[in-house]
Amino acid sequence: MAVYDLAYKIALDLYRSKKDGLTTANLSIEEKELNDMIPVKRPVFASFDSKGGFATLDDISAFTIELSSILAQGNMIFDSSIDLDAIDQVTYMVTSEGSQVKEPLGYISVLVQGKVRLDGDKVFHNSETIVVPFRDDATVKAYLTKRVKQFTESLVSVKRSRQMDEDYIGPVLFEESAVSNLFAVSLVNYGGILSFRKPVPAKTSLMPIGMVSSSNVKTSADRVGKKLIDNNLSVVNWSSLKIFKGIPLVGSYNIDAEGISPADGIELVREGILKRHLSGTVPTLKSSESTGSVRFGFLPTAASVGLSPGILEFRAKHTITDARLRKELLKLAKNEGLDYAYVVKRISKESQVLIRLNVADGSEEVISGAEIQDIGLSNLRRIAGVSKESGANNYIYRFSFPISVIHPNGIILEDIQINRKQLINLKETSLVKD
Repeated sequence: MAVYDLAYKIALDLYRSKKDGLTTANLSIEEKELNDMIPVKRPVFASFDSKGGFATLDDISAFTIELSSILAQGNMIFDSSIDLDAIDQVTYMVTSEGSQVKEPLGYISVLVQGKVRLDGDKVFHNSETIVVPFRDDATVKAYLTKRVKQFTESLVSVKRSRQMDEDYIGPVLFEESAVSNLFAVSLVNYGGILSFRKPVPAKTSLMPIGMVSSSNVKTSADRVGKKLIDNNLSVVNWSSLKIFKGIPLVGSYNIDAEGISPADGIELVREGILKRHLSGTVPTLKSSESTGSVRFGFLPTAASVGLSPGILEFRAKHTITDARLRKELLKLAKNEGLDYAYVVKRISKESQVLIRLNVADGSEEVISGAEIQDIGLSNLRRIAGVSKESGANNYIYRFSFPISVIHPNGIILEDIQINRKQLINLKETSLVKD
């Protein structure tokens, strides 16, 4: 009851503040005349059940131990750990329009981390979060096992790495999960593919952690019909896909938090041009109907709802093989007078691992102690090359909403800045018996 009481107080506080803000907001006549909500055509009665979840906590614990044994095989890794969080939630919704909905939400988030010791008492720490659906099946287990093995191998490879010796500005080839990370961070927001009405100043001192203050959000309504990203790329949103090339997807859902059944295959971007936004039942000048994209989510203290994609698929009209993509990278680097170029397979919040390609002979070298400078939507407006191969990755958007991104296996971006990052010193100590 305390949660609902707080929600009521927040809503009342925001309503009063927004009502005052409407008198001073710089809105056009068309914006002022927009309805508050788009009425639901008919009440919805829908009930969905989760399928194939882990039966007991012991089952989850046993699988976590299996994953930990993989990390333990990396003999050079220390201070390692695997933390597995499992969410199995069922949301019941009743609306004033008469809709009644039961919708499951579940996912598993695995945080794997560890350290390796380099020359000169330098220590390299890295971590990765892997997200999958809450399902106890062979596909989910095989995928998690594969990803933990890849993390272990990558961390062990850093042991023989060389630390970055100079800052870099030039072409960079992003591969695998680094590509999906760039797309998700740059486009899944209110300045990208999410619909949002021009903000009216509204404040409340009761706003809990995890909620967004609308007065701080910038709308991208004026970008509809204009170039958003490189003209080689198109973007489609799906809601029903469960798996892609053996990768289990977390972004699928049955019905949204406003009782709208989501459409499949919504075209958001066509050859770089923004065609429409993902939207809810709050109309804007560019969105007059809901796409069924107000998702049920999860917060530690309560259920949540918010605008979010399901599964975003990025398609390219012109593509080349991964081998040709690397040749194109070296060609671009040579044209800029550079002796080498970098490949990034995963974007890390800690010190970055890079692959340095020598322009002269194409040889590879693992580099550690690096930091990629911020990459935003503007960097995606010109892409120098796109792989014909594709993959997928899962994320938790705003710590609450499970989404998936289907993406080309590699893209080349130009004028990317990578700086040296100092690694910490930690002398190895010996254990002495009493």
